[in-house]
Amino acid sequence: MEAFPRRESDRDVDAFEEDFNDRAGTEDVNEFGEDAGAIDVGQVQSDPDEDRDDDYGYFVGSVAFVWEQEVYTYGGLAHEGEFVTSVYRWSGRGACYEVTATAIDPEIGVPPGRYGHAAVVRGDSLYVFGGQGQFGSLNDLWVFDFVACTWTLVDVIGDPPPKRTGHCMCISDDVLFVFGGKDVQPGQDVVVYNDLYGFDLAESEWLTIDTQWKHPVGGESCAMAARDSVLYVLSPSETSIEMVVWVLQLSVQGTPRWTMVARAGQVPTPRTSYLSCTLGNNWIIHGGRVLLQDGVLGDTYAFHFPTAQWARLNPESDTDPRFSHSGACVDGALVILHGSRDSNIRGISEETGVCIAINLEAYLPFPVGDEDAEAKQSRFNEMETERKEEEVAEEAQKEQELEETETVLEKNILTQLNERGVYGDKGGLLGGTLHVPIKGSHDSGDLEFIVDDCKIFAHSDIVREGSSYLKQIMEKSPMSAALERKPDAIKITQQYYGLMGTPLSILLRALYTIMVIIAFTVRRVVSPTHDARKRIVLTDTSVPVVLAALRWIYQIPVHPPVEMLLDLFELATRLRIDRLPIYCIDRLKKEVSVETAAAAAKVAAVSRSASLWKAAVKVGQQHWGEVSHTAGYLELMHSSPHIAQDYALAIHESVVLPAHKTFGTAAA
Repeated sequence: MEAFPRRESDRDVDAFEEDFNDRAGTEDVNEFGEDAGAIDVGQVQSDPDEDRDDDYGYFVGSVAFVWEQEVYTYGGLAHEGEFVTSVYRWSGRGACYEVTATAIDPEIGVPPGRYGHAAVVRGDSLYVFGGQGQFGSLNDLWVFDFVACTWTLVDVIGDPPPKRTGHCMCISDDVLFVFGGKDVQPGQDVVVYNDLYGFDLAESEWLTIDTQWKHPVGGESCAMAARDSVLYVLSPSETSIEMVVWVLQLSVQGTPRWTMVARAGQVPTPRTSYLSCTLGNNWIIHGGRVLLQDGVLGDTYAFHFPTAQWARLNPESDTDPRFSHSGACVDGALVILHGSRDSNIRGISEETGVCIAINLEAYLPFPVGDEDAEAKQSRFNEMETERKEEEVAEEAQKEQELEETETVLEKNILTQLNERGVYGDKGGLLGGTLHVPIKGSHDSGDLEFIVDDCKIFAHSDIVREGSSYLKQIMEKSPMSAALERKPDAIKITQQYYGLMGTPLSILLRALYTIMVIIAFTVRRVVSPTHDARKRIVLTDTSVPVVLAALRWIYQIPVHPPVEMLLDLFELATRLRIDRLPIYCIDRLKKEVSVETAAAAAKVAAVSRSASLWKAAVKVGQQHWGEVSHTAGYLELMHSSPHIAQDYALAIHESVVLPAHKTFGTAAA
């Protein structure tokens, strides 16, 4: 077997291979270097030419790790169901050497053999947790001292995680984090976990970490990494049709919350029992077993932490398919060890090459970068900085909006609606005039709004002052205003008839124009002294909404139900009613609920109100299951699908929304 056999297209992994080859080929040089005299290396070597049934050939469910730029493996399941208890060090020649290890406490001994466990390296120590043992799942925590070659069972404080196998583990800020896995006990149902635990190395204490809202799918299909106080978990979606990255910000105050990262780039296909390790700012994923169908994979993907982008490495880098394998990144190479092609790990029918390497420096599409330098520029730190800056701006904006709203509401309260008559033109609410004595004596309104076949009378001099759009309409002739209208028949034709809708709408427009001209001509002939009252037809709204808008224009106290605020905001924006949109925004921010969250999101997107957007997203994050099924959200998906999509993504904190623009002060 060649040293780390590779495809001919692979570039030499010089830094890794030459170092190992030089050491392994020189008898006078200790394999672990001059300072590793405490390491007792057994001279048991796996000869590539020997039969594959040797004890050091093919394991499944082992773990691989790097210490002082050398690759080690621990544990696994060997042929005939033997549980491996040894630590092995691998050379660049594809050979492995068993490390002779002893127990600190002879009565306790070394860890029992296991597979499906998790391990991380911190300094000169290897921490191993859980796994599947001979008599079921385990939840013990062991530490291996590389320098002294000793095993110690950690005496812990607190309740450890339940017994499990197939879980993932990483370290951040001197805390070990354990997520996922499953419990497999003989004769019992399998228990799948999606919980998160932390182990404080300084205090030797297990801690249960509570999180808000949703969480990644657990089980044995997850992987975990840590960068700059952020936990990353890769796991299948709830339907197992895609792989999803979740992040957990550890530095936030209060209860942390898992959030989903948006899909970007070429995401790995759904899989389980795959290899996961990191190289600089890249998260490397290799191989595994296909989810939901038969098949084993040999492809490689990379996730770039600073940009949250996925990429598939060139297919030339693909290896023989394998799963339940182990591996680690060292000297720019992904070193892959052990594994199987058979779905039955106890009967390995097609064994893989024991050791093979992929030259990541040749195939990796992202820069490795300096971890400390680039971590400071990571996307999630930028998001955190932007969030804090936005909060300061939002507070200032909120104070300004509140001051403006109070200024409007604190003006002299005018006389309430004159309740004389219900359908007449001398006062009244529905079909009547909004009579305001302070504006002068208006025995009858000279402006008529037509809404849903109902008439609402008002006064043109008052309406002109409150709405610049209505002022423009009233300055036009009745015929011009009628000609500018777009009848519902034309709207429906353009919306539902595709390409045929254009010629049909042109034909309908022509017929409508002819009818309007004829109608006004006949009116002049038949009734030369026709009532000169202006008539304005308002579509896509309702009588209560129009009445609320007119009350605002007349400076009469108004407090419409929160469910009406979206329609009121849209009408106020369309008619350009002074300050009413700000009032709607302020009300929605204070009273946003499950039922109105989608409406608040739409208003925020249109008005560019960052504070309202944040309030709507917060409700969505807390009650997404309910919000996503409300009539308001379904209507938002129908009427404004782009806003609905942005809102759903923002709830998962995957993008800066909406439309990737900076929020500014909400405009009336």
